[in-house]
Amino acid sequence: MLSLYYRFYIKTFILIIALVALTWSLSIHTVKKFQLPNLDSYQCKVNGTVGMAVFSIYIPSNWQAKNYANSLCNEGLVGMKFSHVQISWQPRKNITTNDILEKKYNILWFRQSSLNGLMPGYNSFYEVLISMPKNSIYWLTHANKPSLTQHFFKDKVIGLLIDPKSQSAYQQPMKQLNDYHIAVAEEKFRYYLSRKDLISDFLAKKLDLISVPGSNTVEINSWPINKKMLITDKASIGDLYINKTASNLLKCKIKMSFSFYKEYVNKIIQKPINEPVCVK
Repeated sequence: MLSLYYRFYIKTFILIIALVALTWSLSIHTVKKFQLPNLDSYQCKVNGTVGMAVFSIYIPSNWQAKNYANSLCNEGLVGMKFSHVQISWQPRKNITTNDILEKKYNILWFRQSSLNGLMPGYNSFYEVLISMPKNSIYWLTHANKPSLTQHFFKDKVIGLLIDPKSQSAYQQPMKQLNDYHIAVAEEKFRYYLSRKDLISDFLAKKLDLISVPGSNTVEINSWPINKKMLITDKASIGDLYINKTASNLLKCKIKMSFSFYKEYVNKIIQKPINEPVCVK
């Protein structure tokens, strides 16, 4: 009997030692966190760089963002003090008061009301470089003759951006639904990180309705008039702000570079953005 108990205690002791050893082994071996690639920013190197600073940009959409950054790297900022251009289109809700205080971005495409909400004294840090007037926002649908009625919206799948600060793809459509007392079940909403994916799914008929600015892609611009419906014609598309410490030369170069968006922006503001040649 004693031998039986002895063997039991020996086995128990060995098991405890093994568990302690396993715990110790796990404690000294840390597992690296998997890092997802950054999907809401892009960086390029300025040709013939003569400086070390990074020129940082915030825009509200990924539309042509990489091409705009490349145009600055290849031409717009050549000969300036910048080594790289970094452009970000992260959700506006991620922009913080500290970003304004620390002047994180050299230029921002932002709405005045949003900047004022972040920091009432934002104009001590940024000033308007290019002003833009109001814009129209429309519902687009695959059905003929849409109407602001409960009957029309019944069982319709609606695509929105996941960004609550987006006027065209969140705030204004939701406001109109509320103003007209149109109830839509939560499961009928589909939320997207990018406008590109939103429009792509709409064109693929995975969505019944989306809301877009007055001008967007070629496919949207040519959408039949009997399949669109005005939400508002007084929406702000924001203004282009620049760090107040920027030199006049840099301001001029950014004005000229912003003509990259000429075709898109001109359809909204209906006037050219081109500026005269910069003079030091």
